[in-house]
Amino acid sequence: MSPIVVIPACTKLIGEDVFDAVGRKYSVALAEVAECQPLLVPIGAGATDIGAVLEVADAILLSGSPSNVAPEHYGEEAPIDPSALDPLRDAVTLPLVRAAVERKTPLFAICRGFQELNVALGGSLYQAVHAIDGHKDHRAPSDVPLHEAYGPVHPVVLRGRLRDWIGRDEIMVNSLHWQGISRLAKPLQADYLPAALTNKDYPTLVGPGESVETIAVGAVLVAYNWPRDSDRYQRIAKFVERFFPRLAEFQKPPRHPKWAEANLAATVPGWTRFPAAQEWLQRNNATAHAASQREQFERFLEMRPQASSKPISPSDREQLFQEFLKWSGTGERR
Repeated sequence: MSPIVVIPACTKLIGEDVFDAVGRKYSVALAEVAECQPLLVPIGAGATDIGAVLEVADAILLSGSPSNVAPEHYGEEAPIDPSALDPLRDAVTLPLVRAAVERKTPLFAICRGFQELNVALGGSLYQAVHAIDGHKDHRAPSDVPLHEAYGPVHPVVLRGRLRDWIGRDEIMVNSLHWQGISRLAKPLQADYLPAALTNKDYPTLVGPGESVETIAVGAVLVAYNWPRDSDRYQRIAKFVERFFPRLAEFQKPPRHPKWAEANLAATVPGWTRFPAAQEWLQRNNATAHAASQREQFERFLEMRPQASSKPISPSDREQLFQEFLKWSGTGERR
């Protein structure tokens, strides 16, 4: 039996009648390429029992759409274009996302779908991303044929299982949006993804045709958990004792700005810190670590592109610092 993938519909006006509709490209891709059974779900708060939908759904696809997520759902009052909204779809997809995440139902979000995912989990959007300084215009051009307007324009690098499923390291995708992500939802910030290291990545470490399953996050320094009395353990312990106290030097110019994001005390769910590193942190974690966090935060503020545009008030600075601590994984432990 084919897996059932639920696709919430959109509002479609045909003549004077209102229909629940889904772009055929999405249902055909599921049926003919993914070999799944698409199940189109009607929209409107009274038309869909989310619990019943999740009982039969093996996965959910949130499709793209010409419509936009209503700004009332992410803290803004007046929509720029009220005619572009689809409140009936919002009424289904936003609670559906939250329920699916809680149940750990697989969910794939495309275009408007990813915007819904971000809003449902507490993030916000730019109503018109093309109107924001420093952002590109992603609106569909009106002076070219449809197949050109929706043609691939930029590459996406694939890793882990998605690369294995598709069989390619990189694919080209289109990018047509009116709205765009403004504030990324915190649950998405904290996420990390499956990945794999291959011979192409590390030809001297990974054999041809082999792969090493791992995780993809901003940056993680990983070491094998060697026995404490082994020579390999002692080598890593010596590295900890030499490198950890000098991290602050790496976080100063002219080193790469990414060093400012390094956090020796950050955790990765399900993983255990190397014992020598944990012991070093316990010895040095009190006032020195707090000062280091403050210094990292101040450097972060200085390196922002808008740092010189206008000053930040003391209260806003402290609020940003607390958010910085939570993001870096140390806020709850302070």
